Amino acid sequence: MKLKHQRLGAIGLLLLAGFGVGCASKANEQSRAQAPPLTQGAAARPAPGVDSAAEEAAVKTALEKFFHAVDVRDWNTVEGVIAKDFEYYGDDTTVLSRDEFVKAMRDDDMKIDKFELKNVKVSLSPDGQMAWVKYSAYMESSMHGAPYNMSSVETVAFRKEDGSWKLTHNHASVKKLDPKPAKA
Repeated sequence: MKLKHQRLGAIGLLLLAGFGVGCASKANEQSRAQAPPLTQGAAARPAPGVDSAAEEAAVKTALEKFFHAVDVRDWNTVEGVIAKDFEYYGDDTTVLSRDEFVKAMRDDDMKIDKFELKNVKVSLSPDGQMAWVKYSAYMESSMHGAPYNMSSVETVAFRKEDGSWKLTHNHASVKKLDPKPAKA
């Protein structure tokens, strides 16, 4: 694992997820062939009984809960937000399972000074059981005593399990930034 040199994304840094191990199986292919196409935006119509606004707010709350738990190093809460089949994907072909992802965050000594999420967009499946979130992030931090600043664009997926939103998948495109010079 190259985690000492290649940073996880904002969610990776602060987050994680696994969208579906074995997506290429015949059963999944048949299921996709039988499922109606997914749409988003004004064309998507929620199933009867799905309160889209409430579900989208609940997904944002789960995302915020995850980032806060990572910031305060509350690993029990982090593990509670992440689905058992979570996977993280980085641009450098890093793929981490849930356990590898949590271990990488636990082992890290990162101190976060500033963290911002921007352009957060939640899309909900018509049945209200899956959600996709895209956003950009900016972070100023230090790791092993050295400044580490980054920006990222990320896509994460959540699945509703027993009434709670669980992070199942994270893909992050991360750009390391030069540290800001100290003010004189």
